[in-house]
Amino acid sequence: MTLPTQSNGHFPSLRQKKKLSQVFLNDYSAVAEIFDNLDLKGKAVLEIGAGTGAITKKLARMAKKVIALEIDAQACEILRDSLAAQKNVEILNADALQASLNYPVIIGFLPYHISSPLLFKILASNFKEAIICVQKEFAERMVAMPGTRDYSRLSVMAQSKADITYLATVPKEAFSPIPKVDSALAYLVKNPKFALSEPLVTALFQHKNQRIRKALMHSGKALGLSKERIGEFLLMAGQNPPKSPNPSGPDLSPTKNPKQTASLTEKRVRTLTLEELSALSLQFERFISSAA
Repeated sequence: MTLPTQSNGHFPSLRQKKKLSQVFLNDYSAVAEIFDNLDLKGKAVLEIGAGTGAITKKLARMAKKVIALEIDAQACEILRDSLAAQKNVEILNADALQASLNYPVIIGFLPYHISSPLLFKILASNFKEAIICVQKEFAERMVAMPGTRDYSRLSVMAQSKADITYLATVPKEAFSPIPKVDSALAYLVKNPKFALSEPLVTALFQHKNQRIRKALMHSGKALGLSKERIGEFLLMAGQNPPKSPNPSGPDLSPTKNPKQTASLTEKRVRTLTLEELSALSLQFERFISSAA
């Protein structure tokens, strides 16, 4: 779904600071379909990147309390002036990467250049639900499924911690200055599903089009393991197929499925499900621990 855009120019202008990757939402109608229908009654909301207050003003009318983080001191001054009558809004001149994000509801227009670290800081916090605006391509990777072009380390690590829904595309013309690409809104509900070994997942997705065996051989240095040690792990994983960490999940052993003649280690990285990656992660952690 692509939302319509209409310029209204009701928000104060700020000089863009390129080092902050700033773009300001100057057309609320482009996201109104999402934000007008939020149920925030009685809730405390953390807003990341308040900018000129286009979203802050709306949140203030719906939520019990709004804590708005903004790294730009000039923007904070504008926000405090324009929201002086809103006693339930607190404006903090702070870097979201350094601030506490432990709030039940998070709304964030994430700066493009730090979208990934901010996303994972959100996922590691005590949030319950969040709506974030990121580059459209980034959002597509967040929700990508195994076997698709956009499936990546980002997809795997994010989906292992939350249920993620692609809400809407936000056209680039809704922002000032107009960025080069469209953005998108994504809805996150915290739901930790699988424990993944981040080093293993990172090593695998460096070569996501290769089979697991070859990908790990190429990424041994990143894991701090020699090719001999990688070979030992692959041998163990091949001879003792990892069992599903979920008792009700599928049996991952290739011998249980006559159509699956190759072991899990022969699958291409881009086709691995979260459950398969979790099973491999568990086996990898045990392999590393056994050598400690």
